[in-house]
Amino acid sequence: MLTNNQIMVLNDAIYKIHTMEDFNEMRIAVLRSLEFIIPSPLLTFYLADPDDRRRLADPVGIAEGHTLDPGKPKLPSNLGAAHPAEVSLVQYLEDFEEIDYTRWVFAAPSAKVYRETDFMSDDERMQTEYYKRMYAPAAIHYSIILTLNHQGVFYGCICLYRKRDDKDFTEDEMFILDQLKDHLSYRLALQCGALLPPNGVSVNDPVADRERKLLDSGLTKRETEIVLLLLDGESREDICEKLFIAPNTLKKHMLHVYKKLGVSSWREMFCMFRD
Repeated sequence: MLTNNQIMVLNDAIYKIHTMEDFNEMRIAVLRSLEFIIPSPLLTFYLADPDDRRRLADPVGIAEGHTLDPGKPKLPSNLGAAHPAEVSLVQYLEDFEEIDYTRWVFAAPSAKVYRETDFMSDDERMQTEYYKRMYAPAAIHYSIILTLNHQGVFYGCICLYRKRDDKDFTEDEMFILDQLKDHLSYRLALQCGALLPPNGVSVNDPVADRERKLLDSGLTKRETEIVLLLLDGESREDICEKLFIAPNTLKKHMLHVYKKLGVSSWREMFCMFRD
């Protein structure tokens, strides 16, 4: 049974999902709400990699009250001041994603809520390479996963973690996450360009025509979004900030763009697509 406070916070989180214009701030705000009603020392929110939706990318999180955003450009004076958990968000992608035994849930045809203990017993989990290399050093033991899927497409996931001395996540806490799954899945699909905004797009919109031309060239939605921003004169720093991606992620996208378009520089690409 949910308390009145939990219901109020849950309703506020749903409101923010649909009304906050800043996508990254919305993700952090949702995690803040969850931190209040589902106490957890670590909460993470990953997006699906637009080039391979079986993989994750662009994480944000909260660790014991600290906001984690490794994709946000840092000022030179703060480059060495990342929270250890923020480093771990990226380390998961680089070192642990391949051995994560929960990754199969990303292939589910609809949004779901899972507890890790629903997959296998504690004894079995503690013998896995994933548990020994990632969980044990971080004193993590329990986790709950919300996969975000709209119309059969995986868009990301939220994971909450607890230490071994804490109790496992409850049925009520699973219910809370379940109330967010459709709202978040729809917002992510809208953000990724899989859905039209409520007011739609004009058939004769020149920007939409240029976007279709890029997509017809084999670019993904995210690659197209990046190219459109470049063509509109945005700097790489501004693109990273607007799309909430790390400079290395942008570089990877651009290498894919150049390969697909058969060009070797942004100037050649500019000549191809600038109207």
